[in-house]
Amino acid sequence: MRFPHSLLSLGCFLLLAVPGPISISSAGDASLATDHLTIEVSPGELRGVDAEGVTIWRIQTPAESEPVVTSTADGGLLVDGVVVSRRGAIIAGYNQIDQSPDAFRHDGAFRGDESFGDGGSVEVGGPVGCPYWEDDVVVTPPPGSGADTIAPLIVDSSGNAWMINRRLGSGNELLRVRRFDRAAGVWGPLTTISDTTTYADQPEGTIDGDDNLTIVFRDISSGYRMYAIRHEPGSGWGPLTPIFSTPSFFQALEVASDAEGDVVLINDFRQNQDTTTVRSVFYDAVSGTWGSPVQVSPDGYDTMLPTLAQNKAGTSLYLVYRVTGGGPVGLYGHRWDGAANAWGPAEYIPDSQTPGFSSVGASSRFPLTVGGDGEATLLWRTRSPYTVYTSRTQDGTWQAPHEVLPPGSWSTNIENFAYIDSNADGDVMGAIMRWEGFDANHFYTFRYDHATGWRDVEIPYTSSLNLVTRVRVVFYSGARAAGTVLGSQDGQRQLVSLNYDGLDWHPDLLDIPQDHDGYFQSIIADRTETLLVYQAEHGATDFGNLATWLKNTVGDLDCNGIVDINDFENYLDCVTGPGVPTGVECRDADLDGDGDADIADVAIMQRVFSQ
Repeated sequence: MRFPHSLLSLGCFLLLAVPGPISISSAGDASLATDHLTIEVSPGELRGVDAEGVTIWRIQTPAESEPVVTSTADGGLLVDGVVVSRRGAIIAGYNQIDQSPDAFRHDGAFRGDESFGDGGSVEVGGPVGCPYWEDDVVVTPPPGSGADTIAPLIVDSSGNAWMINRRLGSGNELLRVRRFDRAAGVWGPLTTISDTTTYADQPEGTIDGDDNLTIVFRDISSGYRMYAIRHEPGSGWGPLTPIFSTPSFFQALEVASDAEGDVVLINDFRQNQDTTTVRSVFYDAVSGTWGSPVQVSPDGYDTMLPTLAQNKAGTSLYLVYRVTGGGPVGLYGHRWDGAANAWGPAEYIPDSQTPGFSSVGASSRFPLTVGGDGEATLLWRTRSPYTVYTSRTQDGTWQAPHEVLPPGSWSTNIENFAYIDSNADGDVMGAIMRWEGFDANHFYTFRYDHATGWRDVEIPYTSSLNLVTRVRVVFYSGARAAGTVLGSQDGQRQLVSLNYDGLDWHPDLLDIPQDHDGYFQSIIADRTETLLVYQAEHGATDFGNLATWLKNTVGDLDCNGIVDINDFENYLDCVTGPGVPTGVECRDADLDGDGDADIADVAIMQRVFSQ
């Protein structure tokens, strides 16, 4: 994410650095908008919301009723006629009441207890520093595979991470969570939140804009049951709630939240011996109740692999599944209608008549992502010959597919050995692991640029392992990305990590602290950092589930782990001045991510060098 405005506190002092005047969009509108930050007004409070609709700071205002907010010519804000902030000024008297400690720092250079001084803007997420994985932490003890699984990770609006885990026992199965406290930098205790069901199968979670966390799972004993449990800030975990039960088989749970805090649940349902349909269940945030399952797929169509994805703001949700019979065979998509709280009509995805699939179990699903622009991107493949495609929406309508990998004789299990992610600008990054012989296991990557379109496929890494494995790729700082795959490093079979600096994939692998296998992985990014959780094995030894954060060392231009005189000298050779773009060889000298290397970057370099 990119935050070109900075709110930095010094005790009770606040500074809001704004690069230009803020204009009121319309008379009576309770928000002031810029390209990347919206300032929302409510009684007694101002709230800063980023481009994806995520709240990144709140400040308390003196008015108990809704304050009147206007702008000043120099880019400042007036609340009921009192200056809250203006460029280059530090104003007292307004209390920060909720801000992530990292929301207005720049990869470690600026923190909430420091003043910025000259009033310039800070843009978090530029191409800065040298990324590294922190020492890992055991988040669940052995066993870490088979009987003990991890669900996709979740991050709330303050940057706290949630890990969902289920532990299979001899009696009832445990549903457990563990939370990472970003402010303290530590993992909290592993907490059991449900232990009364025989199974807690396929747990999936989603979090809304108010940080309400909803987890759903199925119990497959004595019929099939769906359960939900919710965590709300201030009140903690609520009771385990049955959603529905049926004697018929269902699986493939998917869950998402919309912008109003409602929850949408998707599952497939064995309607009869010959037909499986896609059903949806809606949770109404106002009434706090779950509705009844509603069929989404057309009558008579036999379906599989329902996949649900949303953007971070919850303003755009998509559902995709494969039709195998009963109607035109191929891929179909639905778009969520937030006004009607229902899925729109089925839309056939063009030229998807022959999609291949894998039948390896309930974890199979299509790689699907929704960017900050609200557009969806789907990754899929054909069989005989194997060809990999992406399909994208334009203004919500599915377009003709783009060929990522040409026809080949080697199989690619898209539902398990590929991944795709998008960022706030609508860029897309994908990764595929394709086994092409006993000595050629390629990690392919491809990218869609929101301004220029599709770019050529690349092979940043090749492994000699004679197997394919799950891969992950995620944007973690604007256009920067990280990838992970089971491969080898320094002659050792282990989980390896690659770094994309916004322009290129680096040939050198990032070092994950342990040299463990990591076949099953879950990864998520928030602001400028990435969290990786994986099931760690080494030979016959099980080490449980390990977690590590990808961080950056600002100013470490030669990536040797420290900022020293060599980095400072290299930096000075790259200084261009305000508004003069840096060359490719100097892009890491742009420490504030604004495209140049000027006096603001010098100040950052001086600070990190002195530390």
